[in-house]
Amino acid sequence: MSITEAKLRELGIELPSKIAKGSGLVPVVQYHDLLFVSGHGPSDNEGNLLYQGRVGAEVSLDQAYQAARLVGIQLLRSIRDYLGDLDHVSRVVKALGFVNSAPDFHEQPKVMHGFSDLMIEVFGARGQRVPPSAPPTSPTTSPSRSNSSSRSANSTLDLQMLAENCMSLNGNIACWRARSWRSAAFRKATQKAAQL
Repeated sequence: MSITEAKLRELGIELPSKIAKGSGLVPVVQYHDLLFVSGHGPSDNEGNLLYQGRVGAEVSLDQAYQAARLVGIQLLRSIRDYLGDLDHVSRVVKALGFVNSAPDFHEQPKVMHGFSDLMIEVFGARGQRVPPSAPPTSPTTSPSRSNSSSRSANSTLDLQMLAENCMSLNGNIACWRARSWRSAAFRKATQKAAQL
């Protein structure tokens, strides 16, 4: 059992079975060492939405937080299905969240904490991501803060994810080894140049 799978078991999290998508759609696309994970909603194993409605109206903030956590589990499932082992994830790079919100709800980042907290619980420092950047006075320019009111099938939120696959950098050598080698090579070259 991998380290990450053991951590999931410790947290009482069981990754759901794969949810079939329509023809021509794939949950994960890899480009170089980056994994682009498609939008996921707060669904059960059969793809039925468990959270529907607008946050701040039909859905409370606490419920939306749990919905974001559930989406995080679905995203991990897609990555696990693609890579075969979540230990191959060296970094959660970024997440884009679209929150179905009532017009007077302005705490979308707190909803996203449900996803962020899960990633840190599972991956530790590897789960820390960069947040979307947008001025507080212009919430609709940032996906995770958008007051989206027309999500698919009235889903409470939709999340996309960008992660790094350490196995793609150099065959079966882990990312941290490749980085350590590059760092050592850089230091060696710098020391050699200083002696000239």
